Amino acid sequence: MIEGIQRETQQAVGFMENGVKDVDKSLKLAEDASSDNSGLHDIVQEMFSIIKEIDESGQQHGNTVRSVADVTTDMNQEIGGLKNSSELVGYTASKLHQLVGQFQVSQR
Repeated sequence: MIEGIQRETQQAVGFMENGVKDVDKSLKLAEDASSDNSGLHDIVQEMFSIIKEIDESGQQHGNTVRSVADVTTDMNQEIGGLKNSSELVGYTASKLHQLVGQFQVSQR
């Protein structure tokens, strides 16, 4: 009977030793995974920084495009005004030519 208890005790001790080894292995794997995750965390942070820079650059580009569009619209309006002025000058020159044609210059 004592031998049976000793065998069962030795088996229990063996199970406990194996359990402790398994726990140690699990802790080591968990620590390794945690260390690996910190590197991954750094990479993700860097990725978000790059995305933010791209977004800011895109917004600046959009602002530049809007400014160019506004200037182009203003230029188009000015060109339209210049065209109207040019047409008016042409009409006025034609009328002036007609008026000059009505006068005769006498020679003395």
